Amino acid sequence: LILRPFAKPVDIFMIVGKRLNKIEFTRIRIDAEKRAREMAMIKNGNTEVTIDDIYTIIEERTGIPKEIGIKTELETEMAYCFANPYMKRIYDLVKEQNKKIIIASDMYIPKEMMEKLLDKAGFDGYEKLYVSCDYNCSKRSGKLYEYILNDYQEKKLVHIGDNRISDIKSANEAGIETRYYKNCHEIGNQFRADGMSELVGSAYAGIVNTHLHNGNKTYSPYYEYGFIYGG
Repeated sequence: LILRPFAKPVDIFMIVGKRLNKIEFTRIRIDAEKRAREMAMIKNGNTEVTIDDIYTIIEERTGIPKEIGIKTELETEMAYCFANPYMKRIYDLVKEQNKKIIIASDMYIPKEMMEKLLDKAGFDGYEKLYVSCDYNCSKRSGKLYEYILNDYQEKKLVHIGDNRISDIKSANEAGIETRYYKNCHEIGNQFRADGMSELVGSAYAGIVNTHLHNGNKTYSPYYEYGFIYGG
């Protein structure tokens, strides 16, 4: 439902690091999340973590106050995330048909923040939001689907997603029908130019991919050429 204008989701951490005035923050942020998940596996038997867990480690390693780090990352997400145009059309069509909409996400950002991101992107009227870090289990493991199925017994569910494991395979194994939506970056990254700086290159590819390959429209080769190399 929501896109970032970067080639890889983690590239937004470069912006967070700039705002925190911390060199090599992307590496620090990725390593902290990895460590937090390793600790969660030892403690809880799964890899589910919250943004609080991640920034507790970052504070220990860098001295950046946890509250400031979390606030900066969430503000950055709010500033850059936007609605997937194609999925927004699907969402609105389903709403018009008076079907119940539930949203499920494998994410370290808690429900309250996810609700703000969805609201900013124009996604309202859904019935329930399931976020893996709040339930301490994920779609990938299949456990989050158990909560959904328990809440919607005797209902026919169709799950739409862009991850072949978490959204399709695990949902199918739980007995839920699925529709696969191919990620626009998976389509476009192989065609994007290289040789740019890391941040500029990621933003360039992200903007082009999310515009040309989200599925909302089909463009002529002339338009694509102009948008990619001129626009």
